[in-house]
Amino acid sequence: MDEGHKNHDHDAYAFPLKIGRIATAFHTLFGVHFHFNVGRSRHIYRTINLTGKSSINPFSLTVGELIEKGMMRRLPEGFDGNTCPYIFTWSTDRPCQTWGMGSGCAPYYNTCKSGTANTRMERDFENDTFEIYAAVDIEKDEELLHTYVSLKWRECFKELDEICEKA
Repeated sequence: MDEGHKNHDHDAYAFPLKIGRIATAFHTLFGVHFHFNVGRSRHIYRTINLTGKSSINPFSLTVGELIEKGMMRRLPEGFDGNTCPYIFTWSTDRPCQTWGMGSGCAPYYNTCKSGTANTRMERDFENDTFEIYAAVDIEKDEELLHTYVSLKWRECFKELDEICEKA
C-alpha cells in the first residue's frame, strides 16, 4: 500500500453517501429502482422504490454479526430534531440537544416496538461513529429493524410509536 493511501479508512464511509445521492437522483428523475451493496455495509441492500425506503438483508446473519459501520455528521447547534424524523439523537442527554445525520443505510432502518428489533446500534459519541449488529439470527431478505432510541418521546414519532405499540 503506498503512503498516500495509509489510514484513509474514512474514505470508505463517504462512498455510501455519494452512491445514495446518485441513486436517489436517478430514482427522482427516471423512476429507476436500485438494489446495491454499499461501502462498509457488506450485508445490506438499500431498496429504493415508489412505496418508500428500507434496509433489506440479502444474506442470512447470525446474532452478533456486524452489519454496518458508519459515521454521524452532527447538525448545527439549535437544530430541533423533535420535528424531523430523518435524523438521529446523538447524545444521552434529555432533552436531546445534539442531533446527527447517519451515513450508509442506517437512515433507512425502520423501527419497531421495543424488544422486537432484529438489530442493535452501538454509538461512539466521541468519534461520531456507529456500528449496527444483528440482535438475533436474521434470515435472507428480512427487513432490518431498529427500535429508535427516541421513539417514545420525540414529537415527530408520536403517531409511529402508537402504530408500533399496536403491532
